[in-house]
Amino acid sequence: MGENKVPDNPQKRDLFAELSEMSVREVESQIPGTAERGTEETEESAQRSWKNTIRTISQRKTAWTKGAEDTSESLSDAFITEEKNQTAENAVKSEPDSGKSGISAGSVQTGSPDAVRTKADPDHSGIGALEKELLGATKNHVEEDAKTISSLDLERELLSVRAESSSRSEKDARPDLSGISLEFEKNNEQSTSAGKVRPNGNVLSDEDTFYADIAANDIETRGPVNEPLRGERYDPLEEERERREKKDRLIRIILFSALMLVAGALLTYVTFIRDSGKKPADSVKSATAGTGKNDSLPSESSGTGSGGSLTDSASKETVEDISTEDLSVYLSEMPAEGTEIVSTADALYSYEQMVKDLYFLTNRYPDIIRTNIAATTLDQRAVYEVLIGNPDGSMHVVVQYGMRGSEYITSLLAMRQLEYYCQERSKGNVYRNHNYKEIFADVCIHVLPMVNPDGVTISQFGIDALRTRAARDSVKACYEYDKAAGLTDQSMDAYLLTFGANAAGVDISKNFPAGWSRYTGGAVQPSYQGYKGPSAGSEPETQAVMNAANDKTKGVVIYRATGNVIYWDYGSEGTVHEEGQHLAESLSTRSGYPLTVLPKYDSTDAGGCADYFIEEGIPAVSLVVGEGTSPVDISAFPDIWTANLNILPMLANLYTNG
Repeated sequence: MGENKVPDNPQKRDLFAELSEMSVREVESQIPGTAERGTEETEESAQRSWKNTIRTISQRKTAWTKGAEDTSESLSDAFITEEKNQTAENAVKSEPDSGKSGISAGSVQTGSPDAVRTKADPDHSGIGALEKELLGATKNHVEEDAKTISSLDLERELLSVRAESSSRSEKDARPDLSGISLEFEKNNEQSTSAGKVRPNGNVLSDEDTFYADIAANDIETRGPVNEPLRGERYDPLEEERERREKKDRLIRIILFSALMLVAGALLTYVTFIRDSGKKPADSVKSATAGTGKNDSLPSESSGTGSGGSLTDSASKETVEDISTEDLSVYLSEMPAEGTEIVSTADALYSYEQMVKDLYFLTNRYPDIIRTNIAATTLDQRAVYEVLIGNPDGSMHVVVQYGMRGSEYITSLLAMRQLEYYCQERSKGNVYRNHNYKEIFADVCIHVLPMVNPDGVTISQFGIDALRTRAARDSVKACYEYDKAAGLTDQSMDAYLLTFGANAAGVDISKNFPAGWSRYTGGAVQPSYQGYKGPSAGSEPETQAVMNAANDKTKGVVIYRATGNVIYWDYGSEGTVHEEGQHLAESLSTRSGYPLTVLPKYDSTDAGGCADYFIEEGIPAVSLVVGEGTSPVDISAFPDIWTANLNILPMLANLYTNG
C-alpha cells in the first residue's frame, strides 16, 4: 500500500486530518462491533447501516474536495490511484470471517460493515485504506448514478415524443413507446435505489433534481408511457362519438327549424283561407229583410255536379279579389262631385272597374243604392246584385246583364243606367210627371250588372287574366275541344274574343232548369258556347239570377246583344202571357226596338233564363241591344244609351202606375 498523499498547504492539511479523524469516529460510532451488537443483528440491518455510513462519508469528502480547488488531482482520486493495485479480495483474505455476523468474504467488496471494522485504524495510520474502501463502495453508486442520468435522458426523450404524438391527427400512426417505457421504468427503479449522486461522488445539482422530479411526477400523472396526459387521453372512439353527437345536434336543430317554418306557413295559409271568404262590411250592404226568396240569397254559391265541383276545387286556390278588399283605398280615384262616375269612353268596361264604381255610387248616394254579393265564380269573382227602390216593396223586378262573356257592352249599360237613376232621384226629378221617390215607393228593382264576370274577363283580356289554375285549365280544354269538334278554326286569341260561357265552359243561358234534360242542341262538353252544363242550375252564376227573384217578382228583363230587338212570348199562356206581352210592349215603346215572338223551348233550344221564369209564373222578356256581332264596339254605345237610359224608371212606373 502506497503512502497517502497529503496536501502541502497547512490549512488544507489540517482539514484533511480533521476529515480523516471525523470519518473514523463516524464509522466507529455508527457501526458498533459485532461483539457489542450481539448475534441478534441481521445482515439486512448491517447493510442499511453501511449505506448510511457511505452516504455520510461521501458528503464529508465532497466538502473537502471542493476546498482543494488548486490541486491537480482531488484527494479521492489520489487514494484511488495509490491503492488501485490492491484488491478487496486480498484485504478479505487477511481478515478471516469470525462467523458471528454471517457475512461472507465477498461482502467486503460491496461495502459490508465487517469490512469497515477490519480496515479501521484507531491511530489514524490506515486512513488511506479506509478511504479507498469507501471510494470502492461508492463506485457502485457511481454506476447507478450514471443509470439515473440515463433515465433522465430517456425521460426527456419521452416527453418530446409525447408532445409530438399529441399534435398528430387521429389518422396518424401513434409511436410505439413500449421499448422506451420498459427501459425507462427499469432505469427509474435503479436511479431511485442509487440516490441522487453524481459520478464524481457529488450530490445531484438543483437542475438534475428538477428533471428527476419531473420524471417522477410525469410518471405519476400520465400513467403508462404510451398514453397521453390524464384528462387529455386520446380515444378515437370517444372522438367519433363526439363528432356524431355534434352532427346529430345540428340535424335536430335544422329539422326543428324546418318544422317550425312549415308550421308557421300552414298557420298563415289556414288563416288566410279562413279570412279570404269574409267580405268587408263597408263594401257589401245587405238587402232589407222581407223580400221573399231574396231573403235566402246564396253567398258564394258553388252549384252541383261537375260544374259545382270545379268551383269547389277553385275555392282551394286563394286569390286576391277586389271584392274582398277594403275598397276605401280607392276613394282617391273617385271622380269629383258633379262629374259622372261611370265612364263610357271604352267598351272594355272591366269587372274591377265595375266593383269600384259600385262602391263610389254607394258612397255618393248611400240612401239610394245598396249592393249585395249573390255568388262567387270559379275564378273567385263576385256576382253583384244592386238594389234600388224599396226592398220592402210589394213589387219586385229583376234586370240582369252580361250573362254571356262577349256581351259585356250590356254591363256598361247597366252601370250607366244605375248612375242615371241615382242622379235623377237625388235631384228630385220626375219621370212622366211622376217623382222618382213616388214611383219607387213600393217597387224594388234587382239589378245584376255582370252575371258572368269570368266570361267577361276572358273575352276582354284573355286567359292570362284568370287567377286560378282550375279556370285556366278549363278554358284551354274548351279550346281544344272546340277545335277538334270543328266549332272553331281560329287562333286562341281570336277564339277567346267571342267566348260566351263562364270559366267552367258552361253557357249560362243554357243552364237553367227549363227543358234542360231534353236539350241536345249544343256542345256535349265545356265549350265557348252552347254547353248546358253537368246539371240544371249547376253554375253559381245561374243560381244568382234565380235567387234574385222571389214571390213578389212581377217581371224579369234579360239584356242581351246583339240585334236591337225584344224577344218575348216563349210559348207562355194565360196571365203570364198577358203580363209578358204588356211588359214587352212597354219596353218596345220606351226603346224603340221591335218585338219578336219566340216559341217554347224544344230539344234544340232549351235551358234559357226567360223560359225558366215563365215556367215559374213570372213574365220574362229578352232585350237585345246593339248591332252586328259581339263584342259590340264602343262607337255603338250612344245609340244603345239613348234607347235604354230610362228603362229602370219606366219599369218602376209600369208596376206603380200601369
